[in-house]
Amino acid sequence: RWNKLVETIRVHFPDLAFFHLSATGGHRFDKNISANMSRAGIGLYGISPNKALSEQIDLKPVLSVYSVVGGIKNVRQGETIGYEGLYTATQDMVIATIPMGYYEGVEKRLLNTGVVRIHDTDCPIVGRVSMNITTVNISHLKDITLNTPVLIISDNPEHKNSIENIAKICSTSPYEILVHIREHL
Repeated sequence: RWNKLVETIRVHFPDLAFFHLSATGGHRFDKNISANMSRAGIGLYGISPNKALSEQIDLKPVLSVYSVVGGIKNVRQGETIGYEGLYTATQDMVIATIPMGYYEGVEKRLLNTGVVRIHDTDCPIVGRVSMNITTVNISHLKDITLNTPVLIISDNPEHKNSIENIAKICSTSPYEILVHIREHL
């Protein structure tokens, strides 16, 4: 149907130069349709809109989001962390504050379930993700100082903090995770 429509349009509007029907998911049909453009959409991030498609076109995630350790604090067993005290320390621990929160795209739904990576190690998010701060447990790490790099979103699909895995934790799609990342980042 698309190809017949393009033929008709070309007859009536010979000056129209570009034809497309495709977003990222349509790339698998590129040999079968009359089109000379497409809109890559989520594919620009290297994310496939579905698993079947990822086997047909070669996409590799490209988005990484970094921040730094902005603060370090010792927390005693029984103390609470974050707004509303939604995390209670089960033992003495060391937490880091990361100057990035839901305003910048760290999903609030990662409360006590998500991770960031520091020194290539998962660090659990503890407590509520606030507007511009995320707190993480760094008790298991050594040599963490202010300004230590933090990988908030990983381009490695195997990491727990990849776009696709964050979407799974949040019971949503990668699209929703991506649109929450602020333009200034």
